[in-house]
Amino acid sequence: MPSFFLLMLIASGFGLAKLVVLAKVLEPAAFGEFVTLLGAGALSGILLSFGTVEATVKSYPRLWTLGQAQEIRASARAAATTLAVRFAVLGVMAAAAGAFGLLPYSASALLLMSVIGLATAYMSLTTSIMRAADRSTAVRNLTLARNAFAFILVVIGGWMFSWEAALLGEAISAVAALFVAGRELTAVLFGPSARSGTTEPAPFRVEATSWRLYFAYLLSAAIALGDRAAVNAAAGPAAAGAYGVVAIVFQGGQILTNILVQRIGAIVIKGRADDGAPPPALSSLLAAAGISAAAAIVVLISVKATGFPAAIWDRYAISTLALVMAGAIAGLQIFGIVEFHLLARDAEGRVLAASGFAALTAAAGFYLCAVADAPLEGYIGTVLAARLAQLVILLSPIPGHRGDASGKSRRHTDTTP
Repeated sequence: MPSFFLLMLIASGFGLAKLVVLAKVLEPAAFGEFVTLLGAGALSGILLSFGTVEATVKSYPRLWTLGQAQEIRASARAAATTLAVRFAVLGVMAAAAGAFGLLPYSASALLLMSVIGLATAYMSLTTSIMRAADRSTAVRNLTLARNAFAFILVVIGGWMFSWEAALLGEAISAVAALFVAGRELTAVLFGPSARSGTTEPAPFRVEATSWRLYFAYLLSAAIALGDRAAVNAAAGPAAAGAYGVVAIVFQGGQILTNILVQRIGAIVIKGRADDGAPPPALSSLLAAAGISAAAAIVVLISVKATGFPAAIWDRYAISTLALVMAGAIAGLQIFGIVEFHLLARDAEGRVLAASGFAALTAAAGFYLCAVADAPLEGYIGTVLAARLAQLVILLSPIPGHRGDASGKSRRHTDTTP
């Protein structure tokens, strides 16, 4: 496990380094346009799923334990076909809107956004399969290929050409990573391990969609991926660029959470989560997140005090307050782990309620910031308030569930996705 975390950190480090270098070589407005379309593309990967991918988060791990790889294969094939059709339609419509001046971007940039969206959806689907089969190595390889390709191609594109060339590099790297994962995916779905496991009298089938999870993930992702677009629309691309630089900090927290999810998420979904209040392991993770956030804030303030790199601090005018809030947001990304514990207890309603309230908080805050012509710190503070509210709701007791005073853990027999 230590090697998994280390290599995942290295792989994810490529993604963060890519953004830092790009922020240095591009003008703030150009960087703002890049992060805006990159976020919009990733968000479309969730939006156009319409619950297709979200249904796999719970169903695939449980199907795998029942030895029903054939059901996973059929579901994944149908999902991949459906997603391809949806994104083909999106690409044509987006390109037409750009060509006729209905959107402030070129047709080629909007086509690239659609490709990134489809690749994002496919990577989520692939990751669900790998998690279910306990192939953490495959998840690591996919992440490493994706981010290493992107670091090279995006930086070259942005440095030598333009932000649109950087976006092209992002799209190419995403597609290349999927090809790299193809061999491992074939081995998982058609290899000997796919035929092992137990059988059940009543097969557990994948639902076509999982609407509560879909809306929960969509609303939560709208904060993480749509925030740059919101800042861009309200304050312009240069402000979106400055926001994008600060957002690198809480993206780091999100990456750490995602690494944990890739390793333990499927284990929790397979029924190993405790009932009632958060189990000790989760409590320890929450404490670690708080300590890490505090440490990140100290490091960020210390680095800013040195004035290095000046190309970042001076060009983007990032304040100490913005860094403090960004560090706190990074720690709050631990909500992703809490969500998996709730999903293991079939508490999708709570996850949706938390995401919905957070999205409303963010929307209201961003609107007020736009009306009041607030500085960058106002938008960052809005995200901080939204994520804090989301975590509080996720951690609040669920009526009807036992606390952990009994010290017992149950394995789930309810297989409803």
